[in-house]
Parts: sequence; structure tokens; C-alpha cells
Amino acid sequence: MGSGLMLRLDTMLERVPAAPKTVKVEPGKKTATKPDTIAPAAAKVAPAPKAVASEPQPAESRIEKQARTATPAETAEAEYRRGQQAQRQGVADQAAGHYRTALAEQAEHVGARKALAALLIEQRRYDEADEVLRRGMAAYAAQPYWPMALARLKVERGDTAGALDILLKHGASADTSAEYQGFAAALLHRQGRTKEAIDRYAAATKLSPNEARWWAGMGIVLDAAGKTAEARAAFERARNLPGLPAELANHIEQRLR
Repeated sequence: MGSGLMLRLDTMLERVPAAPKTVKVEPGKKTATKPDTIAPAAAKVAPAPKAVASEPQPAESRIEKQARTATPAETAEAEYRRGQQAQRQGVADQAAGHYRTALAEQAEHVGARKALAALLIEQRRYDEADEVLRRGMAAYAAQPYWPMALARLKVERGDTAGALDILLKHGASADTSAEYQGFAAALLHRQGRTKEAIDRYAAATKLSPNEARWWAGMGIVLDAAGKTAEARAAFERARNLPGLPAELANHIEQRLR
């Protein structure tokens, strides 16, 4: 189907968590001085109370306001934000450094892992990106994003068979993902596995019936299988839905003439 069905890696912004709070401690109350209540025996008139030095204040009242030490999660989030800022300013290497620091603090920081992988792919540092994505896939086996991202990296490197192998091995996580099913269908079609591609496109159109790309893909594989009438129906469905990429729209118009 060409590059029209290949989706690129995207970076998910997370909400900015609240800044680390400082510990707020109210100053303690000073202890009142005690007057000397014992009068000398020889004195007929009690002298004025003798001042007594103030007792030491309890430890709680002497606590000064101090900034709370940031947790690893907070440090990771701060580094992630610095990485985003550096990337917006066009300083890619600095951004990558911040993302790596974020992951060193908290390996589970999804935003930093996605951003770093996308940046490495953009810089064509494919081996490094591969490692970052594989660690994400190992940590989040139930999330379809990671095998899809790794498969797209394989496609970027010209390894369609390797990309398809990843998708099929991790397909258990894709039962509810139309993107996963449609991507697998496109790769199956590239490998000449038409019937399997039709099944995958059928799953994608069932999960996301208003997505024009999957109906266009369905039409292409049905046409390749010699099912002309069914292919035409799929093409017409795709043409009547919004969001169809121009390349696919032109192909469909040619097939429907």
C-alpha cells in the first residue's frame, strides 16, 4: 500500500505534575519564663519576682523550612521536561541526554522512553533506538505500542519480514487495536500473504469502522485476491469516509473508474 499506511512514532506529553512541595512548619511557641515563687524567710515584704532564664525551646519549634528532597519519579519528570524544551530549541543531543537521565532515574517513565526512541530514529541511530524500544516492550508486554514501534523501526530499516515477525509474536496485545491489525495487514500484504491480510483488515474495520485507511487497505487486498465486487464496495466505503490520505484517495479513484 505504500507509505500511506505506515505511521510514524509520536511523542506523548504527559501532564505536568505538581512541583515538589516544601515542608511547611509553623514556628513553635516560646515557653514563658517562670517567676521565683519562693519568698526568703527573713523578708517581711516579698521582693519583686526574680527573672528566670527561658527554658530551651522544644526541637519541633526550631525546625526551619527546608525543601523536600525530590523523589526519583519527580526527578525523572523534570528531566523529561528539560528534554522536551531542549528538543523544541533544536538541541537534539542535549534533549537525548535529558531523556536518558530521566530513564536512569525511573525506567518506567513512558514519555521519556517514547521521546528518546523517536529522537534516535529521527537521527538514524537505529541500533540505539532498537534497544530503547525493546526495553519498553519487555517492561510493558501488554501494550501494543511497543511492538508496533519496534516493527516500524524494522520497516524503516527495510526489514519488512522482521517487522511482521514482531507483530505476529506479540499479537496477543492487539485484540482491541485497529492500528495494530491494520499495520499487520499491510505487512502481510507486502509479503504476499493475501488471505491473512484480508482477515486482519476485517478485524481493523470491525474495531474502527469509520477509519478510511482500513477500508482502502481491504479494497486493495480484495482486489489482489480477485474479489472485484467486494473490493469495489470497500473502496466506495473508504471514499465516503473522512481522513483518507491523498495517495490512497488517488488509487481508489483509479480503481473505481
